[in-house]
Amino acid sequence: MVNKVFKGMVFYIAIGSLIGGVSAVYINSDFLRFAFIGLLLYVIVSNLLKKTFTAHVEDRDFRMPSRKSRGPVGVVIGLISTMLGVGGSVMTIPYLRRQGMRMLNAVALATPLGLPIAIVGAFTFLVTGLQIEDMPGSTLGFIFIPALCGFTLGGFIGVPLGRSWAQKIPDAVYSKVYLILLVIVVIMMMLE
Repeated sequence: MVNKVFKGMVFYIAIGSLIGGVSAVYINSDFLRFAFIGLLLYVIVSNLLKKTFTAHVEDRDFRMPSRKSRGPVGVVIGLISTMLGVGGSVMTIPYLRRQGMRMLNAVALATPLGLPIAIVGAFTFLVTGLQIEDMPGSTLGFIFIPALCGFTLGGFIGVPLGRSWAQKIPDAVYSKVYLILLVIVVIMMMLE
């Protein structure tokens, strides 16, 4: 099931990521910040209103996403994620939950589906950023090196901890914790 969803979406996410990486250069950074806040608020509110996100889900509830939806949804996830500089899980997880996927599986699948966003997005931001003169010394293209190091180190520490904790949390509680974390991110973005 998970492999089939991954294979059905990874190419489309990469295409969307390429388009998003090239277009982001032409969009004001404040607009992108507010767009990210708006996206998070939409995800939080829509998933609170739809009780399916926070309801308990079993493996048997999963419905394979249709071929017609995987392509457009994948392109939109890649496009928006790369433009906003996020990993894609903010959209991937709610999409998979609507298909009836357990939270543990949705989060686990969102990680490898974030790879094309990271790889294609980073490459695009590197190439487009190298064309800009007078960039700060702490960047390589549009890639802020201290943040790259921090995220990499944090991932090596946080992923094993998160994986062990996630397996112990009931599905309905896991989905609520996820939404609470999104609320914290929105608050931090608004205070910035």
